[in-house]
Amino acid sequence: MNDDLDWAEALAGRARPGADPATLQEAALLRDAARRWPAALPADLQLNASDASALLQRARAEGLLQARPGWCPGCAARWRALRARPFWLGLGGGGLVLASVLVALMVMPMRSLGPADEAPVLRAPADGVWLLRAADPQARRDGLADALAAQGVVARRYERLGRFGLDADLPLPVPAPLRAQLRRDGVAPAADGSLRVEVERSTP
Repeated sequence: MNDDLDWAEALAGRARPGADPATLQEAALLRDAARRWPAALPADLQLNASDASALLQRARAEGLLQARPGWCPGCAARWRALRARPFWLGLGGGGLVLASVLVALMVMPMRSLGPADEAPVLRAPADGVWLLRAADPQARRDGLADALAAQGVVARRYERLGRFGLDADLPLPVPAPLRAQLRRDGVAPAADGSLRVEVERSTP
């Protein structure tokens, strides 16, 4: 059964058999309230023209209705010229503003990462190797290896095809301080606790 249709029929006074009792009760209450609503406001709540005029005069006298300052002739002319433009020109300007905001939002996180050496991750390790870039690849690799050694992890260092790499086996579960250190370096261990990182020279 269609609950919306049951509700509409019950609101019209035509309760359908098999409808949800809660739906029927809600519709009946709303129907009863609508039938009790007065067709017109009571006489003591109605305002005639003289009462409305008196209220407006009192509001003006108390300074509640201040006149809006007029536009300068130049402002009015610019507004008329703007309204006379085709609507698509306005859309073009709005699109330009939106594009500028989006570019700014994308650039700001990149700037927050700092120089290239501080933003090391270039791609996810599809082959199990985290690829980083740095102006000095060997120093970047050695710094990561030293950070691992400070956490009690021995890393095997190597050089291959111009890249400086390291392999390490991390304890499982990975301790929180070590995991935080790896996160700061932009890498993460595999599910088995292995970590493979290679650093290549960043292009200017």
